Amino acid sequence: MSRNVVAAVANVVLLVLLLPGAILGYNVDTQQPVVRRGFGEDSFFGFSVAQYRDSTDSWMVVGAPRDNTTTLSNQDVSRPGAVYKCGVSQNSVCEVIDVDTDISDSMNLAETRAERLNNQWLGSSVATAEDGPIVACAHRYKTNEGGNRKLYIVGNCAVLNQNFSVEYQRRSCSLTSKCQTGTSAQVSQDGDVLVLGSPRRNLGQGLAQLFETDSDYATTMGKVNGSANSDYMGNRILRSTV
Repeated sequence: MSRNVVAAVANVVLLVLLLPGAILGYNVDTQQPVVRRGFGEDSFFGFSVAQYRDSTDSWMVVGAPRDNTTTLSNQDVSRPGAVYKCGVSQNSVCEVIDVDTDISDSMNLAETRAERLNNQWLGSSVATAEDGPIVACAHRYKTNEGGNRKLYIVGNCAVLNQNFSVEYQRRSCSLTSKCQTGTSAQVSQDGDVLVLGSPRRNLGQGLAQLFETDSDYATTMGKVNGSANSDYMGNRILRSTV
């Protein structure tokens, strides 16, 4: 796999250019649409959606960042959010994906698991690549490593394999930064590069950071920083298909 940062940035577009005359259309089935709905009130089901295809099936990966119906909700966690995989045929259903964005308790963190996961907005962004990784983020995940009770909204993302199992987690900032990593996320078309947006980093200057996806180590391939406060670099990331 190439480590060329320029090629990676070209594959994952950080800015959208509106070109006059470049208009494409597509048909929407209005007679027999496939409709999917959330399982709880005020779950924000459909807040983020990504298409995914493995060797045998096609799926919709759907974020419901205010979901309160999963097993996490039975652990005294309030509205942790959820991510679902939904079939695309008329008779298929949606199933919750077991995604845990929590950092290991072995780090001796001061706050409780519930405090870290409350209102974390799991599913605020999802991203996929065909036969590649699936990424699900909770941009309001909270923690700290300072030994006090002050919570920092650092954000965290889980990287899943083709079996919808979590392989590892990824974030762009330390545990005492208000980065909100995962406000946006994308995977390159070949599945080799993960890009995470952290728009609240450094007084809102923001950061978009590129990682290798084939390693559970945080191997950074490049980054783009905002240049002024309130730039919010990384608030949205789009992928090019050209």
